[in-house]
Amino acid sequence: MSETVIVIESITPQVSVTFSADQGPQGGQGVTGPTGPTGPTGNTGPTGATGATSTVPGPTGPAGPTGATGDTGATGNTGPTGPTGPTGNTGPTGPTGSTGATGNTGATGATGDTGATGPTGATGPTGPTGATGSTGATGATGATGATGPTGDTGPTGPTGATGDTGATGPIGPTGATGATGDTGPTGPTGPTGDTGSTGPTGPTGPTGADSTVPGPTGPAGATGDTGPAGPTGATGATGDTGPTGPTGPTGPTGDTGPTGPTGATPTLYVASFNGATGAVTGVSSVNGGTGAIANIAVTTGNLSQFAATTSSQLAGVISDETGSGSLVFGNAPTVNNAVLKSPEERWTISATAANTTVTFDVSTQGVLYYTSNATANWTLAATNVNANLAVGDAISIVFAVTNGGTAYRPTAMTIDGSAVTPRWSGGIAPAAGNANAVDWYSYVIVKTAATPTYTVFAGQSAKFS
Repeated sequence: MSETVIVIESITPQVSVTFSADQGPQGGQGVTGPTGPTGPTGNTGPTGATGATSTVPGPTGPAGPTGATGDTGATGNTGPTGPTGPTGNTGPTGPTGSTGATGNTGATGATGDTGATGPTGATGPTGPTGATGSTGATGATGATGATGPTGDTGPTGPTGATGDTGATGPIGPTGATGATGDTGPTGPTGPTGDTGSTGPTGPTGPTGADSTVPGPTGPAGATGDTGPAGPTGATGATGDTGPTGPTGPTGPTGDTGPTGPTGATPTLYVASFNGATGAVTGVSSVNGGTGAIANIAVTTGNLSQFAATTSSQLAGVISDETGSGSLVFGNAPTVNNAVLKSPEERWTISATAANTTVTFDVSTQGVLYYTSNATANWTLAATNVNANLAVGDAISIVFAVTNGGTAYRPTAMTIDGSAVTPRWSGGIAPAAGNANAVDWYSYVIVKTAATPTYTVFAGQSAKFS
């Protein structure tokens, strides 16, 4: 009986199998025997060069269902590792098939050099672990961007339930650790993503109530450049010339009389002239007069050397006045129907806290502003009112008070020491101030009689915070 010997070289270690030439038909595959002990780890073969990274990710194909895993055949010798192709995008993970029998473990190659370890950045907080999605087919890997700094380590989430432990195979001997390899260069930074669209504009807040007291006028802005001059308009047509009246007859010219002899120039004697004394020569007359001259005005004198002048006389010799009536001076003038453009209002700002009595001198300011937190309710004492108001006149004043966590308010008012009861807007005096805000209290004081008697209209403006 002849024999045939077949050597299967892909099995490590090599095994010889003998078949009889006259054996019967081959039976079905037998049950896989138990796995033998793991052999010693062999040296790792050299790693092939990494293929170029694609810059355009390929489309992700749908993941097909995973078929059942067949029995594992004998493991052949490990060939050299080919170049690594580009990594595709990760597709959804298909269902896991049943695990086949484990074949013999191939020899482990030598461990490659380990790259140098870079510095560890601060660990960022660990977010909650989301559910694992299905893994899609792996597309081509895009260019790797620069690695950002590592955030601080967050708290560790709860540990999931431990799965059942599989049977432990025999452990082979550990190979020697190879030398650490150099760290590869960092890849270029990926392109910046497009800027997100601008969110919608929020609704406009309600307009605050109008103040009853005009605020202070801000400083005048710088004057802008003068714009170019516009073109000159067309000249209108010249009107018709009226007819010339007839010229009257010219009378005969009389005979010229003989020229008289030139008289001698007299000498003018005055006590003083422009500060000079003695003879003033070269003057034959002053204002057509001769002889003694008195009351001569000099340029070094003031207007008191002239007769009294009325406002209308003064206006008659001024060419660019505006308005009419009497000359106006700064102390308590009466001005009728005046148009004021951007008048300046005088404020007094004081780091004072309102407490018991607040004195308001109407002759020195229009607005009094206390910037320190009030410490008690107060009486507003207006002074110098009678001296500045005639019957039928009125004056407006504002008191701005700062309140802290506890709000205070005015409880009374006096004018030149006499108590008055204001008529409050809405018919009710303020019951409270506003905490952590600046409250404005406006007063219009009207003098109704010479005794004196006053009517006061008051209001509490909206708070400013």
